[in-house]
Amino acid sequence: MLVTPFRADQVDHYVSKAKASWEPRISNLLRHDRIRKLELDRCDDMNDMKFHYSLMNHGRSIESQGLKSTIGRNSKNLDKQEAIYFSWGIEGVLHNWDVWLKWKMCQIYNPIAAQSGLKCDPKTAMRFAGIWYGYVESQRYRENKDLLEPVFEYEKSELESSYYFSLGLESGVDFDPDQDDPKKELIQYSEYACEIYGSGISTDVFSQKAEKWNMSTPLGKSVTIEPERLCHLVTKDGETALDVLCYLHRTYMDDCNKRGIEPPKFALLDQFIAFCIDD
Repeated sequence: MLVTPFRADQVDHYVSKAKASWEPRISNLLRHDRIRKLELDRCDDMNDMKFHYSLMNHGRSIESQGLKSTIGRNSKNLDKQEAIYFSWGIEGVLHNWDVWLKWKMCQIYNPIAAQSGLKCDPKTAMRFAGIWYGYVESQRYRENKDLLEPVFEYEKSELESSYYFSLGLESGVDFDPDQDDPKKELIQYSEYACEIYGSGISTDVFSQKAEKWNMSTPLGKSVTIEPERLCHLVTKDGETALDVLCYLHRTYMDDCNKRGIEPPKFALLDQFIAFCIDD
């Protein structure tokens, strides 16, 4: 069942409203005048690659002006300083999406986050928020398809309407590999935080140090990555961010099997990839 103070029709309304705010109208596609394509199928080592995804609608602007630091659409309620965020290596990309799926789930269903989109008494929201935190900590949400499928549909649409880029960044010059993550202050010292941040590939929620899946250029500093330092990542199956994510997931799991290593047990990512492939 859904752990929420809202009626089923209200939840449906909120999810529909969230979908309506996401406009997957694709325009301003890359011309590849200044940004070259890079086929991941031909890359030998992606473990040091810096991955960043952006809406296709931003393609022409990025190609003409470069990728600029900003407070993005997904970060406007979390970040106070502009930056360009990226994931470092394949593991970084996979963990980033496992975490992001859980963040989006909480954005929709956590009564504290959702009450701004639905009419709900604050005291009632607080009471149900406590239940929600316990529900997430118990990990039972991982099997709740009624709860997860709207989130999966939303993020699948976003990925299908986005590109993945590799960023030509040099450690210690363009970013600090030992930088702190200020958002960790919001989630430290709780089992809820461990479940949101720590599933799959390990995250140290008790350290302020940024993880490889959530790296960035210097916070609050205006940065532009020129088109010549960007590559549009593509695969033999397609050019969207979803194609890239599915390829990285498959490649990583195949590599674990070849090396005789048990693959990480992600909270949601494996289910999400299966949903996208089967849909």
